[in-house]
Amino acid sequence: MFLGTTGLAVGHRGRAVLAVGDLTVAPGAGIRVTGDNGSGKSTLLATLAGALAPVAGQCHHHAPWAWVPQVGGLSPDLPTTLGEVVDLAGGATAAALARVGLAQRGHQSWAASSGGERQRALLARAFAGGPRLVLLDEPDSHLDRAGRDLLAALLDEHRAAGGSWIAVLHGDLAATGDAWWRCAAGGVDHGPS
Repeated sequence: MFLGTTGLAVGHRGRAVLAVGDLTVAPGAGIRVTGDNGSGKSTLLATLAGALAPVAGQCHHHAPWAWVPQVGGLSPDLPTTLGEVVDLAGGATAAALARVGLAQRGHQSWAASSGGERQRALLARAFAGGPRLVLLDEPDSHLDRAGRDLLAALLDEHRAAGGSWIAVLHGDLAATGDAWWRCAAGGVDHGPS
């Protein structure tokens, strides 16, 4: 098991918006998180990533993990480069940038980059450190068709190598997932794809 929750409830300022309960993520899982706007999808991912404290219960990581936050939640004026963002993962930066089609853009400033380039840099950062579990909040936002195909390939390769992912996805990304979590009415339903 890569991740498990026990009696988990997530929310903001001590107020629960989503009762998650007990869930597990096994090696090789691909989990799509769905639900309407405001249903708690991003709050769930941020809590699983440790960016928000649980309102109740616990979340346990049993494997190295990485988080891809929403690119729109990051300032467009960060005083950094795409390569420096990837460096934060402590992995092979040049290889990670090449893997997402940014091989020649490592020195490009974050502020001068498009939303799609920033999204690709966040994906490179996530996979550079060799995580077993990747948590992704709307990783397909700002990506064109080629970027979406690249994302699907990254997720499929990660699963094929025994890794797992949990992602809030919009649209019909071609990545193969074997399960879903649906956030609705203050709870999480789940099942196989």
